[in-house]
Amino acid sequence: KKKKQPKKDIEEDDDDDDDEHNALLGDVMQEWAGGTSVHGAALASDRQTYSLWFRLCWMVVVVFGCAVMMWQIQALISQYRNFDVSTDTEIVVPDSIEFPEITICNTNPFSARLQGNQSIVDPVNEEEFKALQPRIDDFIWATFFNEQEINVTEETWKPVITDAGYCYQFNTDNVVSRPGVFGGLEVWTYLDQDDYINGTDLAAVNVFILQKGTKINEQLPFVPVSPGGETIISVKKTQFGREKQAPWARCTSKAPEYTQSQCRDDCINHVFSAKCGCRHWGDSNRTEMRFCGYLENEADINCYSDFNDTEALEICQRDGIADCSLPPCEITIYEASSVVADNSQKTLDLYESFWPGLGDEFQQNFIAMRINYDKLQFEVVTQSPSITFATLLGSIGGSMGLFMGISALSVVEIFGDLCFLRLVPRLCGFRNLHGLGTYGR
Repeated sequence: KKKKQPKKDIEEDDDDDDDEHNALLGDVMQEWAGGTSVHGAALASDRQTYSLWFRLCWMVVVVFGCAVMMWQIQALISQYRNFDVSTDTEIVVPDSIEFPEITICNTNPFSARLQGNQSIVDPVNEEEFKALQPRIDDFIWATFFNEQEINVTEETWKPVITDAGYCYQFNTDNVVSRPGVFGGLEVWTYLDQDDYINGTDLAAVNVFILQKGTKINEQLPFVPVSPGGETIISVKKTQFGREKQAPWARCTSKAPEYTQSQCRDDCINHVFSAKCGCRHWGDSNRTEMRFCGYLENEADINCYSDFNDTEALEICQRDGIADCSLPPCEITIYEASSVVADNSQKTLDLYESFWPGLGDEFQQNFIAMRINYDKLQFEVVTQSPSITFATLLGSIGGSMGLFMGISALSVVEIFGDLCFLRLVPRLCGFRNLHGLGTYGR
């Protein structure tokens, strides 16, 4: 026979049931804190075990830890949103190194003798420009690569018209496996200063050492080499690989298809040709226009004198003609330094004994130069994101664990269990102590 439950016990159970389904906010917070993995919250809300002063101390600790945690998380997010990159430098020591492109240009742009013979002072196109140049073997007397002599032809030394004048480019597929003066390129040139035109201030050749395929322009660095000794040009190679992934990328395209110097030079040529009605020697984009006459054409000379490169670049940027602010994502740069060793007096006396006046001729017109790497190594500079999204999450998790002792599951407890399942339903009249998802009414 079933035993009947006392009426008093039934009433107490009903009261407890009413308390659970109509709980106060403080009771909800205390019940949640008692089971959460956020340890500080549990200690600060346990009224049955700890005294008021103890719970107040823990409240201060929790609030302070939460404030510091939020400050650090905000700083981490702000740092991530800067999208900074880290730069790493690696020194590579290979068995051999690819040789760069070498371009040499005589500071004297035209032959004075040929000007008289051809009756041309200011050439207007490439054909007339080339007609005023001496033969290649009259300018480049000898070439050696890795101590092996190379025939001087327009196949080994490609002629090219640049802003620096009529130049010759040397390219080779052979590599350098020996640094110093006994490897690389050795060149002998003859200036013939008696054939200089009026207005040529310097007796020298300008040497450009560049990545293969780079177009020569006035924005590029060069090494001037004068006669009267042997010049040793030491080369240092650096490869740059910038970050390409957005939003960390702060570069565009790659060299030699795009370089900032070439972009600026194209911009200047565009504005200059539109203003002056002629083109610079190195401007190969407007072949339908004539070359500017810098020797006798007064209008071209005055226009060139009044032209401002900085204003031209501002016009390009303002009108959207070109944006040269970004560097190429990939580029190889060659830094060069030079030293000159003078010819000994014994050598000059020996030349004089062969041919009177040859010693002075050698000092005035002959240039000997050696171009090679100073060391058989090069630098590789690469960029990568300083903070990725995965790194950001790890840093935020570390901050949460350090200052609050919480994890990703604790975040689910705070926003999921406490806020979504307990506090938000109270706005709709559901005042259950344990929130949604529990047994009961």
